[in-house]
Amino acid sequence: NREAYLRTQASILAHDLTERMRANSLGARAGAYSMADKGSASGDDPIEWVGHLADALPEGDATVTTGVSAGALNVTISIRWVDGGTPYTFTNQTTI
Repeated sequence: NREAYLRTQASILAHDLTERMRANSLGARAGAYSMADKGSASGDDPIEWVGHLADALPEGDATVTTGVSAGALNVTISIRWVDGGTPYTFTNQTTI
C-alpha cells in the first residue's frame, strides 16, 4: 500500500506542476520551470513546488525538461524517491 500511496503522491505532484506551468505559460516557455534536480529550482513557484515534493516523498527529487515544437510546449517531469532503500521513478509527459 505504501508504494501505491507514494506513486499517487508523485502523480499529484506532476499534475500540480503541469497546472502551475499552464497558469504561467510565458514563464514555462521561457524555461522558468526547467530543472536538472530540486536544487536547481529558481523562482517562487518552482521553489514552492520543490517544498511540496520534499514533504510528500522520501528523498524526493525531480527533473523537469521543456521544449517547444510546432508552437506547443512539451514537458517531461521525472520524479524520483527512495523508500526502504528502493529507488522509484514516476515520469509524466504532456503538451501545454
